[in-house]
Amino acid sequence: MQAWRGGTRAAHQALEKRLDLLRPEITRSQYSDLLAMFFGFYSSFEKVLLDGGGAPGRYLAARRPRLPLLQADLAALGMAPTALAQLPLAPVQPFWRGEPLRLWGLLYVMEGAALGGQIIARQLGPRLQLEPRAGLSFFCGRGAGTGASWRAFGAQVRALSLTPRELREAVRGAQQAFVDLESWSCERLPHFTSGAR
Repeated sequence: MQAWRGGTRAAHQALEKRLDLLRPEITRSQYSDLLAMFFGFYSSFEKVLLDGGGAPGRYLAARRPRLPLLQADLAALGMAPTALAQLPLAPVQPFWRGEPLRLWGLLYVMEGAALGGQIIARQLGPRLQLEPRAGLSFFCGRGAGTGASWRAFGAQVRALSLTPRELREAVRGAQQAFVDLESWSCERLPHFTSGAR
């Protein structure tokens, strides 16, 4: 876990700066756009995990994918099912195919996002008048169980007993996940950080 944190710090900070989810001027419309962007990313990358087979996919399936939370939030914000079905999906490069170690890195980013979402939910909920089950479920995640879920993921990873080479490959996956998400956010939300609408 320390190797992942250290190896992804720069990419993680770049994404946080790019999206700046806690800025005070964010609107409900921008928030809806943000969820639509995440929907496109999670649609593609949870599928990569689930279709990739192996331990990372089984882990995600057992913990429940987060895509349904995004679907529910977008519906609560007024997006019709037909509009949801037409949202663009993030491209998946060959880097991810048949690489279970890299997929552990992708899962690290997704599990970390669930943990960090707790802070975002506490800030955005009152500001945008959102409820945990009505527009905020993606960021609320597993609620009070989120910390325990993160610890369980850490225990699962430690049990893998990765060699140094395998760990480097897993860190590469996490780095690329942050890069892919930032690239997708730039494409889908080009003015998001400026507050422009």
